[in-house]
Amino acid sequence: MLPLVRVLARLLTIAWVVLLALAGLALLVYCLDGPQDSLGLGSGRPDRLLHLVHVREGVGDRLDALGAPGGLATLGLVGGLATMAVGVALLVGRFARPRERLLILDDGEAGVLGVRRRAARRLLTDLAAGARGVRRVRSVSGSG
Repeated sequence: MLPLVRVLARLLTIAWVVLLALAGLALLVYCLDGPQDSLGLGSGRPDRLLHLVHVREGVGDRLDALGAPGGLATLGLVGGLATMAVGVALLVGRFARPRERLLILDDGEAGVLGVRRRAARRLLTDLAAGARGVRRVRSVSGSG
């Protein structure tokens, strides 16, 4: 069950990243539309296709205030930069190789003797199961 959940989580992550990338691409195409740009969508602009021109009437003042220089524009800039920093941190966390966690058994002049935590857990469980007087051995799953 757990491997299925992991596969599903990875697929959902990939789908979410692709969806965000497509939304960013759509926003880029929309922002490039203008008289000075070579890319002109004309009547095929998303706001015209989705009838968002009427929405502009209701929120136009707020959007103009956000685009004007001042405190609100600075707040929008800081929020946008923070969002990008969080996105970069999430990407680094997703694609960075995790550290290998080792249980250090001996640290001497010849070197370090270590064992992976999962292997040590199995070894200790098997050792405890073979000891005299042990009635039951329970394996506890950890975060490693």
